[in-house]
Formats: sequence, structure tokens, C-alpha cells
Amino acid sequence: MRVLKNIVSQLHRYVIWAMLLTFFWSFVFSRVGDRPREKKVVFYTGAYEADDRGLTLYMEEQGFPEGIEMIRARSASYDLFGSTRDGDFYVVRETDLRAMLTDAADRVAPITVPAGMEPFVWEGVTCGIRAFDPATQKGPAMEYIQYTPVPNPETDAYYIVFDAKSVHLASLPDAVDNAAWEIAMRFMQIR
Repeated sequence: MRVLKNIVSQLHRYVIWAMLLTFFWSFVFSRVGDRPREKKVVFYTGAYEADDRGLTLYMEEQGFPEGIEMIRARSASYDLFGSTRDGDFYVVRETDLRAMLTDAADRVAPITVPAGMEPFVWEGVTCGIRAFDPATQKGPAMEYIQYTPVPNPETDAYYIVFDAKSVHLASLPDAVDNAAWEIAMRFMQIR
């Protein structure tokens, strides 16, 4: 009884130590497995549901562009457009894209869309590539991404847009390579 009473009286110290250890190890593990921004490509999906881990593993199995050591797919719930670790490109609903462009058009890089792909144009600037078509309810990586809630069909298209601060888009001044474009084009080919 005395031992139990002693443990209870010192419980606050055990809780504080447990919290400190948890924060320490989460910091260590997040840094050990991470790569510098120049060595990784991060993209966000704004779909209803996404298997981030499965999509990441699939993309990494396809191989890395030269100079890239890590590819990460994240869902919008991971902090789309507000992350301190900016993404390189985003797969977003047209409604969300229009809202974002209205508030912060400078966040999206202008691009040139290859022949055969449908562009998204905002105020005369091409800034997106259609990924999901609401008419056909088809898009890339549907094994990993649920674009539409079941059973209601999605009425918005989804577009790939590139972050204007990406270091992996050759058309931007601070770019070190064109890996974001390469990964985005690989993403578009997943069926």
C-alpha cells in the first residue's frame, strides 16, 4: 500500500518524463528518415480518401528521378498549402483550386501543358493539368485515391498544380531539377 501511495504521489513526474521522452523520440525518428528538400519530392492529394503510404511506396518502386532520394504522397488533411514543408505539387478539386487562386495566386507556378492533356487556365495563365474527369469519374491512381464519396459522384474536376516555391520544377528560378514534373507525369500514368 505504501508503494502504491508513493507512486501516486509522484505520478506527475512520471507523466512529464513520459511526455518528454515521446517528444524526443518523435523528433529523432522524424529527422532520421527525412531528406533535405533538394533530395525529396512531396505532393499532396486533396481527395476524399487517399492511401498515402501505398501511393508513396508505389511511386518509389517506380524509381527515383536523378538526385532524388525520397518521394512522399500526403493527403490534404496533412496540411495542404499551410505546411511549413511545402509540397512540390498538389492534386486538388477545382473548387478548392479556384478559392486558393483567388486568395493566393502567387502560390501556383505557371506551366506548359503537354498535348493531349486538358489545362486549367486562370486569368490567362495556364496553371494546372486535369487529373480527374467528373464526366467519366476516372482519374489516375484510383487504386490509392478515392476522388468521389461513395455513392455520390463527384461533380468537380481535380487538377495537378505546382507550387511556385518548388525546387523541383525546371521553369522556376530556384529549381535544382525537374523531378516534380517527372513525378507528376508518372502519377498521371497510374491506372
